[in-house]
Amino acid sequence: MITAIYLAHNRLEFTQKSFMPFLRECKSKLVTKAIIYDDMSTDGTTDFLTMHYYNLPKKFQYKRASYFSSWKQINETYPTADKYILKIDNDIVVPEGYLDALYQAMEADGSIGFLGIKEGLECTIDDNRTIVDSTHIGGVGLFRTREIRRLGGIRTPHLNSEKRFFGFTDLQNRSSLRKCWMKGGVLDLSKEMKDKQKRYVIEKWTR
Repeated sequence: MITAIYLAHNRLEFTQKSFMPFLRECKSKLVTKAIIYDDMSTDGTTDFLTMHYYNLPKKFQYKRASYFSSWKQINETYPTADKYILKIDNDIVVPEGYLDALYQAMEADGSIGFLGIKEGLECTIDDNRTIVDSTHIGGVGLFRTREIRRLGGIRTPHLNSEKRFFGFTDLQNRSSLRKCWMKGGVLDLSKEMKDKQKRYVIEKWTR
């Protein structure tokens, strides 16, 4: 029913916090396949991931290659993916029950193609879930595979400045299905991780 993918590139301190919650959600019977994408990490992240990978069930795969941006992993995933693709980056710590909440919402409303979480917010899964429309949900959430397949996947960016964000934004812009946030089941980052993420973003944009 669901193909789950976990994207990691360095930032070992994030991976150490986010990988176990990812595995916890993947224990669900809804997840029939899970792929760990390691984008040529060089800071110990590879050792951490492979150490755990060898003890995981057969439904898990580990792939290490030079991807640079998540559009490549999505394009590699969707041709053989199940009904939904769950994508989680290594700087996201999902709350318990996160996958089930997204799945129930997607199953209940076929007009939703992309259901995500709002980065920078913090709250817990509860019974007062609210779905709100958005123009773009970001790259973390549950995606309807048939829609990605119908659109032919993510188009290769043409400009260097577009390489990181172009593909997934363009995919959603081309889709006629709704893009939504789920309120009440959103990003959960520790203060330490949030502070480091801010520094990372500043460094990333000032290079």
